[in-house]
Amino acid sequence: MVNPDRVFEESVRDAFIINPEGRIRAIITYPVSCGRNTYEILRVIDSLQLTDGYNLYTPANWMPGDPVIVPPPHTLEEAMQRTKGESEISANCNSWYLCYKDYNTINNTTQNNNTNSDISSVQKLKKNKFLSQ
Repeated sequence: MVNPDRVFEESVRDAFIINPEGRIRAIITYPVSCGRNTYEILRVIDSLQLTDGYNLYTPANWMPGDPVIVPPPHTLEEAMQRTKGESEISANCNSWYLCYKDYNTINNTTQNNNTNSDISSVQKLKKNKFLSQ
């Protein structure tokens, strides 16, 4: 993952997140001079599992427990429902395209598949004290 023009320079460090089907879901690249953060990698995994399980997105700097983003509407009718407050998504909508949902309410909704979203990877590590801050 090094540019061919820079073959003799320092290497980079990559973290690949690959799902059970063998598809690359995320690639995080760090220069050799930059330390890697395990919590950030686990945060990305939690975010991907949240999206897969509940069809919700995460904002920048999201941590488990923070509000999540409801995907934007796909039709004009859905957008109009959001502007009138008639949408069934039970979220806080700042506008028709940006709605936040409380993270703590999503475990009461139906999952898209069988991901283990009851407790995040970061929370598990902190609980088991494998990593210290």
